[in-house]
Amino acid sequence: MTSNQSPRITPWIAARALLTGWGLWTVFILWILPRFIGGNIGVAIVPSDPIGTVWTILTAPIGIQLALGRPFSLFLAFGLPLIVWALSGWLVAVLHRGHRPIVVLLFAGSVLLVNLLIGTYVLWTGFVPAISAPRVAASVAAAMAGILLGGILVRVRSRTVSN
Repeated sequence: MTSNQSPRITPWIAARALLTGWGLWTVFILWILPRFIGGNIGVAIVPSDPIGTVWTILTAPIGIQLALGRPFSLFLAFGLPLIVWALSGWLVAVLHRGHRPIVVLLFAGSVLLVNLLIGTYVLWTGFVPAISAPRVAASVAAAMAGILLGGILVRVRSRTVSN
């Protein structure tokens, strides 16, 4: 293998990277975000409605605030998720150092793809009228920026041998 080629990624590595990133985001949504917002509200996981469940998990920082009827907080909607997405990107990169650029881009691409597929369906069908398209776009931008920033923050040790 030449120095220009990156190591090959196996399905196991890809699956582990995606589960790591999405798992950290889900932990944040289910257990950490409700404590920041307060109130007795959480994210509904409904096996009979997979599209609604995924949409709820993706847009929870915006949707929970709208459901409570409180003044909208940009920090809770975009700032805190940016930090959590950055931690997710960082963790994916740290756990997969040999494949760092590939797995970070794979994770960011999966988040973008899920947002595009489900977001397009939900917004066009009027499934959730309370969440506007600009807020969803800002949320996706925060996710992409956070994941890529977190993945970049991992330093790769130099493997050059000094003579």
